[in-house]
Amino acid sequence: LDMSGVDYMFSWHGNADLIVAIVKLFEDLKNADNDITNVGVQGILLVEDSVRYYSTYLPELYKMILKQSAEFLKETLNLQQKKFRKRSRPKILLATNLDDAMSMYSKYKSNLLGVISDVGFTVHKGDKPEDEKLDAGIDLVKHIREDNPVMPILLQSSQDSISVEAERLGVGFLRKYSKTLMHQLSEYIRDEFGFGDFVFRGLDRREYGHASNLNQLEYMMRNIPDDVLLYATSKNMFSKWFFARGLFTLGNKFKDVRLSHFETVQDMRDYISQQIH
Repeated sequence: LDMSGVDYMFSWHGNADLIVAIVKLFEDLKNADNDITNVGVQGILLVEDSVRYYSTYLPELYKMILKQSAEFLKETLNLQQKKFRKRSRPKILLATNLDDAMSMYSKYKSNLLGVISDVGFTVHKGDKPEDEKLDAGIDLVKHIREDNPVMPILLQSSQDSISVEAERLGVGFLRKYSKTLMHQLSEYIRDEFGFGDFVFRGLDRREYGHASNLNQLEYMMRNIPDDVLLYATSKNMFSKWFFARGLFTLGNKFKDVRLSHFETVQDMRDYISQQIH
């Protein structure tokens, strides 16, 4: 059937959480232009053309985001801050073809926490499933990498061979039908999209400490080794963590903080600590 006039189709699996996900998805679609472009709320771009798959996937994604939102509401001091933090939760943007994915990325790229993408999907809206481009996701990753080398990207595929290409491109990979898919996804989002505690890691991925709120983060800032601090700033980790919590003022201040802006590492450390304080 010609579905060009329909925004999205969904497949019912008997899970009532899908209804909530549909409502939230359309809320995000309506609010994206104002909240993401004008206010600075962050987005997560999901690229998937399988109706059955994203109908199962979206409820789980929204559960993660709403749980994250509930966690950082605990840090608010009054009702006004609570309302603001609720509205500032990350939005999910669903693209079902390459054209829409490219368009959404170009439009919202300054405020994206990351991208989660299938590998094979159609190029244009309305294309038949049998006409899908088997490496459309690879094309999308290459386009994003040329524009932003540090944007977190997670590729998903039922083909294990894609993991080699994902490693070459420097992006994450999940096997689509793995029994631990949601657990792995949750871990990736926590580590790369700024959810959960802020974890201080070095290049060797060794953990040097973590912070669950601003007080702990300020304390840790004064004690972590120089190379761990430099690694965190090079990957925009501070900025993402603040943005994911609706702390837009701090997020914008740290978006482009680099060692080259300071005379010494200690000067940069003092600046970051003072801004957090």
